[in-house]
Amino acid sequence: MDKGEAREILRLHRPGIQDEADPRMAEALRLAQQDPELARWFDTHCRFYLAMQAKLKELPVPADLKARILRAEPPRRGRVIELRHFLVPLAAAAIVILLGAGVVSFRFWIRGDVFADGRERIVKQAQRPYYMTMTSTNLAQIHDFLVARNFPDYTLTKPLANLAGLGCATVDWRGRKVSMVCLRAKRNQQIFLFVMDRANLHNAPDAGKTEFAKVYELMTASWTQGDKVYILAGPGEAADLKAYLN
Repeated sequence: MDKGEAREILRLHRPGIQDEADPRMAEALRLAQQDPELARWFDTHCRFYLAMQAKLKELPVPADLKARILRAEPPRRGRVIELRHFLVPLAAAAIVILLGAGVVSFRFWIRGDVFADGRERIVKQAQRPYYMTMTSTNLAQIHDFLVARNFPDYTLTKPLANLAGLGCATVDWRGRKVSMVCLRAKRNQQIFLFVMDRANLHNAPDAGKTEFAKVYELMTASWTQGDKVYILAGPGEAADLKAYLN
């Protein structure tokens, strides 16, 4: 089981429910204990569920709801009553519950997008057919092009600054602007550098720490520098990307 499959299974996990008897759930839980990134995502998932559960418990139920339902109960013999007499209060209660869930969800997401989800979406997008917004071998020209369009500013490491540029693209993820720089690496391979603002980004890498993760066919290295988060993606393994980080 890989990390992506484990995450999809863990989305079904509900704290407080003993579902470890399911072999696939048990395997996904073990993987979450071994993988720090997956563990942080799983912790966020559990806290969101518990917050939503607590909020739903706080929603008021009309005091006369039970009495109104009982009054609307048809006699055991005789006439047929219209269902709307007791469906209306039930529908109103359902709407209140849905609105409450929406409020909890909104409050959760406004705290910040989850970094791991953004990394997966952005890096996968680069592995599909796409058009570069601008093509150039001049890294300074690429930088000025992105900054002039209010996309995140960035600083290249020395190894990356020694590579030839290919171009750049302007990427949007959940309304967040992402600078995408395309570079020509050794053996004529392409590598991609993504840069986004750190603000309101949940579970981003800690300063001074580099996280490595495979996203589909590319290995990624992610780190925080100042108020920006960087994602470097390329073919190969973690050791291949480490050569571009110092």
